[in-house]
Amino acid sequence: MNGLTNVAQTEPFSILDAADAVRFDYFTLQDFPCPVILFDHVHMRTAGFPPHPHAGLCVITYLFEDSPGSLRDRDSINEEVLVEPGDMLWFQMASGLIHEENPAVDGTPINQMQIWVNLSDAMHSLPPAPFHLKSADVPVVRDGQGNRSRVVLGEYSGVHSPLTPTEPFTLLDLFVDDVLDVPVPSGWTGIVYVIDGTLRVAAGADEREVGPGAVVGIDAGTEARLTGSGVHALYMAKPVLDQPLVIQGMYAMSRQEEIDNAKRRFHAGEFGDVTPYAKVLNPGKPYVPAGMEPDLAVTPVPLHQATVRHYDEGWWKLHLQYCRYEYNNTEIAFGYRFVWENPDGAEEQYRLGGFIPYADYIATLLETARNEGWGDIPYRDSF
Repeated sequence: MNGLTNVAQTEPFSILDAADAVRFDYFTLQDFPCPVILFDHVHMRTAGFPPHPHAGLCVITYLFEDSPGSLRDRDSINEEVLVEPGDMLWFQMASGLIHEENPAVDGTPINQMQIWVNLSDAMHSLPPAPFHLKSADVPVVRDGQGNRSRVVLGEYSGVHSPLTPTEPFTLLDLFVDDVLDVPVPSGWTGIVYVIDGTLRVAAGADEREVGPGAVVGIDAGTEARLTGSGVHALYMAKPVLDQPLVIQGMYAMSRQEEIDNAKRRFHAGEFGDVTPYAKVLNPGKPYVPAGMEPDLAVTPVPLHQATVRHYDEGWWKLHLQYCRYEYNNTEIAFGYRFVWENPDGAEEQYRLGGFIPYADYIATLLETARNEGWGDIPYRDSF
């Protein structure tokens, strides 16, 4: 089949007051062999991605040319990269490492893409390594019709990016002001993500109108024609991998046992360590690494709550809460908790050792949470 998928919308999410973002996941286009695992388009204002592990994939960090600020990437292999507007960082996570990404100057906004790229089986054991492409070295194709294409990765119209990534991958930052043809090679698939404006994407008899925040997939061996005026979009393409994909937390492998092994190595300290910048996390206050706090305290801030009532010496209430957990070492986490409220309205979280008498209580509360969409930020919840 040579054509287009249906149009899919990205999903908005936020990281407290640090960032607003939209996300696209590979399964959104159903059976389409997507060239990316996911991407996040992030508008970051302050520290938002503290140290976390990755393994088995590559992560692209691309700052748009109009980004007011720069991003600092620090990692557990003692590399530190300043990613400036228009730059791209291809990070070969592969066998595993820990990194953090935060504004170079806290409070200066960043406009960035983070793209997760699947790796071939044979690449999963490669050592981690960053590959940095500066904005001045990104070739630009101008076609005389007002269209401008930054060839960040791969090749377009005979022009090649100077950076050769771990896996073949094409990333084009497109400014469409007329008609632009984008061929998808045989054995590859592509997607177009529209940032600003409305784009008409045509392939043979198929045609889609793609608005801001939307994505359309392009089949292998397809010549796609993009038509628009004042449209900003990204094109991403990659060869189709004939292998399973298992994703858990920050890991993407072909088999669950690979992920289990990566997690064991992470918890054994084999990924190394990163101590976050104190000035980024909390200016003027020293950072204390997790687990080293002399008096670690946490304040749960309920964001959502569902309740059932239980009769036992008066009416008791069992709450399921989705909370923001604020630690005294400046870290933030999200999660669920059950908490009892006694007939006088006081909280007794550990009543009878946390005793919950009926499984139906749990099922009812969890169903409410799922139906109301409290749920976790995907892939951020399991190290």
